[in-house]
Amino acid sequence: MAHSLLRQFSSSPRKLYLVFLTFLAIACSGLSATAFTTSRQYNNNRGSYDSRRAFLPRRTSLTRIAGQASTGKSGGKLIVTQEEYDCVLEESKENGKALTLVFFTASWCGPCRQTLPAVRAVRAEHAENLNIYEVDVDESGDIVASTGIESVPTIFVMLEGKLLDFTVGSVTEGVLKNVVKAGFKKMKK
Repeated sequence: MAHSLLRQFSSSPRKLYLVFLTFLAIACSGLSATAFTTSRQYNNNRGSYDSRRAFLPRRTSLTRIAGQASTGKSGGKLIVTQEEYDCVLEESKENGKALTLVFFTASWCGPCRQTLPAVRAVRAEHAENLNIYEVDVDESGDIVASTGIESVPTIFVMLEGKLLDFTVGSVTEGVLKNVVKAGFKKMKK
């Protein structure tokens, strides 16, 4: 692969240099090529767009750095790390009087935005005995890998650390309320 890229860019020393820097950065940092993204910037000197490879660091929430809990778009607590997800599972095991709903979402996902009103309505209706958490799959790769999430939105309904039910894809308020009600029925038994 590297040889074909070098042959492709050998006509231009500048392009060859950029390819070299990209490979060097990947080799030195131990990162995969997915950590690099193409940025397009307007070049006033040439009156055109410049495409170049740029390293973009992973986004970090400032509230996470300050140690404060963040709230997701659904109103649930935002989970970012595997440790936080493990704490949620432990909390669910200890608190058998409340269901736990985990909403796996992404900022770019249209069906996730369609599901948000349903999650908010269920949260408002069952605020006292339903704990809602939100996981942004773009920021929480460890959690996605450990749970096996393959599509968003995905909603887990758990009781005592065990998965009772889940939904994949956009759901309406009525469907989500039925899933949660079924969880409450299992909780009462």
